[in-house]
Amino acid sequence: MRMLSAGDGSAAAFTRIRAGTFQVGTVAEPLSQQGWQLVDELNRLLARAPLSGYVAPVHLVSQDNIAFDGGPQGQYDPDNGYRNIYRHIWKP
Repeated sequence: MRMLSAGDGSAAAFTRIRAGTFQVGTVAEPLSQQGWQLVDELNRLLARAPLSGYVAPVHLVSQDNIAFDGGPQGQYDPDNGYRNIYRHIWKP
C-alpha cells in the first residue's frame, strides 16, 4: 500500500518519505511563501489596490525531489526567489 498526504507537508510526512516507510509523497503547502503573500495582499488592501490573484501551484514532494524540496527542516519552501520579488514590489 502507498499513501499520499496533502496539507502542509508535515515534518512527519517528510520523515516517512525520506525513510521510504508508509508514505511515498505529500502535497506540501509553501507556508512561508503564503505568509509573504498574506502581507502583500494586506498591503494591497490598505493601498486600495487590486488583489494579486496569485495561487501557489500544487507541488508533490516525493523521494525524487525531497532532497531539494524538503530542505533540512522538513518543510517545503520553494527556491523561486519569492522573497526578493516581494521586496522589490514593496520598495518605495
